[in-house]
This record gives sequence, C-alpha cells and structure tokens, in this order.
Amino acid sequence: MTISTFIFITIGLAIMVFFTRALPFLFSKQLRSSRLAQVLSRSLPLAIMLLLALHGVRTSSSHTAALIGIGMTAFIHLTFKQPIISIFAGTATYVLLIRYFGG
Repeated sequence: MTISTFIFITIGLAIMVFFTRALPFLFSKQLRSSRLAQVLSRSLPLAIMLLLALHGVRTSSSHTAALIGIGMTAFIHLTFKQPIISIFAGTATYVLLIRYFGG
C-alpha cells in the first residue's frame, strides 16, 4: 500500500465516521417525536442485555456459575436499582465462582 492510498483511505474513513456520529444530532428533533425511536429506546437496552447474557451462558465453561452470576445481577438490580453495582456484583460472583470452584 502506498502512502497516498493510505492517506486517501484514512481521510475517507474519517469523513464516514464524522457523518455517522453527526447524523443523530442533525435529526434529533425528528427522532424525539418518532414513535419507533421511543419504542426502541425502551426495548433495545433490555434486548441487548438479554442477548449478551444468553451468549455468556452459552459460551461459559460453567453454565451454573454463569446462571448464578446472572441471578445475582438481577437480585442486586431489583433490590437497589443501581446498574453499576448490580453488574459489578454479578461479574464478581461469576469470577469468584469460576476461580475458586473451577469451571
């Protein structure tokens, strides 16, 4: 790859990244009033977390430890309503179970 090709590709990618980052701000007024955007803003985070949890259980070396970690995350979140604390507690539970009870 020549230096001019590298520069051309880099500038092209920079322009693409800029516009994909700027588009939501340019259309923010239309997005706020969009019914689809409102539905997605409520349902998409839960759907993504569910897919990540299912993938984690499926690919885990210990399904039991993964399920206990997810249970701990859900319990702490439902009890304290603090996402950071619940994610940390669930991850710590999973890591400790794998580390000290095998996996």
